[in-house]
Amino acid sequence: SDEYKLVFSDEFNLPDGSQPDSTKWRRCNRYAGLWSRWISDSRDVVYIKNGCLVCRAVPNRKERGDTARMLTGAIETMGKYSFMYGKLEVRMKTNSKDGNFPAVWMRDDYVKAKRNVYSEIDIVEMFGRKKKSFHTAHTQLTVDNPQYRRNNSFNHDIDITKWHVYGLIWTPESLIWTVDGN
Repeated sequence: SDEYKLVFSDEFNLPDGSQPDSTKWRRCNRYAGLWSRWISDSRDVVYIKNGCLVCRAVPNRKERGDTARMLTGAIETMGKYSFMYGKLEVRMKTNSKDGNFPAVWMRDDYVKAKRNVYSEIDIVEMFGRKKKSFHTAHTQLTVDNPQYRRNNSFNHDIDITKWHVYGLIWTPESLIWTVDGN
């Protein structure tokens, strides 16, 4: 619409087998947390194919000395791009296999590190065989005050194996999630 101006985009239209544009993206780091325990910088788990970003999980058969059972792909814009307030959309599809955990998040690690405050906006997450998209705001307010938790999340029945557009409209007063424009 006229009220928004495009300030960041990536159509992942590089040649097949390319890595994501390093001026926009970096590989996520592996940490002990459940979501990142198998992240890898292997070219086998993050690449571009047919104008799409592919992030996959594969059995770890060749990384010597690596204790991870799986190697998984993940990228982020941390240190490359961030914003406050506006509209974000991502078009994606995935599979419904056990252990699958695709997600698009916005995290404020600077605030967390400097002020010990937690903030994360889950534009979309999917969990294994569940045929739903999940959308949540995790903040110190929702963590510390149970009365705010009932309004900080919703899920949507959807065929996650088909292409959908997941969005967030972020204003100073609200977070509005969208699925296919609704």
